[in-house]
Amino acid sequence: MHKSSLIKILYIILSIIIAVVIWVYVDYETNDNYTTWITNIPVTFDGEDTLENRGLMIVHDESQETVNLRVSGKRATIMKLDRSNITITVKISQITGAGEQELEYTISYPRTVSESSVTVVNKSVETITVTVMAETTATIPVKSTFTGSVATGYRAGEIVCSPEEITVSGPEEIVETVSYALVTVSNESVTESIAADYTFTLMDENDEEVDASTLTCSTDTVAVSMNVGQTKTLELQVTVEEGGGATEDDVTIEISPATITVAGDGSTLAEIDSIDLGTIDLSEILTTQTYTKDINLPATLENVSGTTQATVTVTVSGLSVSTFTATQFNILNRPDIYTATMVTESLNVTLRGTEAALAEITAEDIIVVVDLSQIDFTTGSTGAVTVGAEIYVNSDDNVGSVGSYNVVVDVE
Repeated sequence: MHKSSLIKILYIILSIIIAVVIWVYVDYETNDNYTTWITNIPVTFDGEDTLENRGLMIVHDESQETVNLRVSGKRATIMKLDRSNITITVKISQITGAGEQELEYTISYPRTVSESSVTVVNKSVETITVTVMAETTATIPVKSTFTGSVATGYRAGEIVCSPEEITVSGPEEIVETVSYALVTVSNESVTESIAADYTFTLMDENDEEVDASTLTCSTDTVAVSMNVGQTKTLELQVTVEEGGGATEDDVTIEISPATITVAGDGSTLAEIDSIDLGTIDLSEILTTQTYTKDINLPATLENVSGTTQATVTVTVSGLSVSTFTATQFNILNRPDIYTATMVTESLNVTLRGTEAALAEITAEDIIVVVDLSQIDFTTGSTGAVTVGAEIYVNSDDNVGSVGSYNVVVDVE
């Protein structure tokens, strides 16, 4: 192909391109009849604050919150328009009461487009239907429920919500149906305490969910905390104080319940295996005695079982009991400014021990000791005074008195 032919072809192609560009430019600038639909233009409601001051509010209807416009004008002008720069405004500040209103709207274009350069050929709606209701606010409690699960060996504590109350605003007839806000904690196989923000559901008095689409709450979330601790079964036990000729080997102890389940952090539970219910003094028990003991736990533990008292039955066996008349008395801590003499001259004393040991005891082996330090002489406690007495037995074997004893002392 000759060079001149190639140049001719290039000129032809360039001419076609220039012609197309000129045609597009002329069409773009001079076509006054370009028409198109602009859809889903948002509706703006002007004056909602004014309604609020009147105790009114709009119940928004999605079908009434956008408008479609068919507009016509020069192509260059129309091409500048879209749903983001056209404003549909409905003035609602003139509304003074509840009800349904049919309101006209205004159309505004961006500053670069004059209103006179655009013709609205068609509208999807001529007016906007507005439903106005009386607005009210109510304060409701926040409740919680745990629908999840904790891992084996763990226990969920009480759920604490903050705030404990929220406010709900909206149409009066809907707000009045709201009874409480429900927070649902649904975590599964929990092993650690929970501290997080949770959403909530508005519920009516029948525990049914309320449609909250027209309501506004003072908060969207609630701070939730729930302690999760390990659990452990602890044995209940008592401390035995030997006395009355009996030792721990001479008694059987039954505790009901025998154990309780507690919850706490792992480090605390690792250091404890039992709960002591207190001291049992064997000198107070002749044969069998039943006690009711409170189950007191450290502040760091929670009583999961819920049982707060235990029954302790103590039975002494294998020992004999005999009664002696004691005639030997010893007074301790006599006051310097008073004289003290025994009024009680003999005292029946119950002793316990093995049968062989008791056979060796005589009245001379028993001493009744009276300690006057238990008397407050500053209050003028003189004359015949009843005081407690301790019984001492002179025996190589384990023989002791059972019960408590009182004697009378004359203080002058």
